[in-house]
Amino acid sequence: MTAHPILEQLGTDTRSLAVLSVLSPYGGPGRHLVAHAGRYTLGSLGLSADELMPLAASLRVGPSGRAMLAHLPEHLCETVLEQPIPEGAGPGVLRRPDTVLRELETIRAQGYALGREELAGWDAVAAPVLWSDVLVGSVSVLVPSALMRADTTEKKRTINQTVGAAAYLSDLAAASGAGLLAG
Repeated sequence: MTAHPILEQLGTDTRSLAVLSVLSPYGGPGRHLVAHAGRYTLGSLGLSADELMPLAASLRVGPSGRAMLAHLPEHLCETVLEQPIPEGAGPGVLRRPDTVLRELETIRAQGYALGREELAGWDAVAAPVLWSDVLVGSVSVLVPSALMRADTTEKKRTINQTVGAAAYLSDLAAASGAGLLAG
């Protein structure tokens, strides 16, 4: 089984772009987008591929990165927080390392991360995908900011569905040895 049908359902249910990111083994802590589906496409984000790549790879930008950072060893978090924020990050990006560190405690406690316009015009929710207690990646949904902020009931539903999809993928990862993440 692959993650794609789960992302398709999450994207449909939340009327969003649903993305699975995994922890990248290349060049230090980073992320790699492995699958996406839903109402929007990556092109909807308003960024060229050249602009999207540094933002998508950095754990420094967005709730997806923070959902992963919250489950990495402290020395790796420090390494990430020493990195510059990539060009093109939206106005809502958390710029101060101490703010990010406080946010990581909240993420561990509540099980998800929120972001407001860390990509200009888009809000996001993300939850970690774990293989037992080992970080595999994160599931995130991106929704146009105006839609996410318009309805608090819908926002809560989006959070719950994102956390549920991440938990389901975590269960599948545990059952399959993390092999489900292909495509």
